[in-house]
Amino acid sequence: MAGSDEIFLALDEPLDVAAARVAGVLGLEFNGDLRAETGELQYKVPARTFDGVIGVYMA
Repeated sequence: MAGSDEIFLALDEPLDVAAARVAGVLGLEFNGDLRAETGELQYKVPARTFDGVIGVYMA
């Protein structure tokens, strides 16, 4: 089953700097720069409650 949640966080920093801070706190692994296509940076992290990976997109 797939699902998604959105979290809005306002930081007074450029996307790459803010995303790096969030990724560091959450232990996310950088997975790709999609800014040219979607305006997002892509990260991933192993799921804690099931066998799989969770994708995290920051824009």
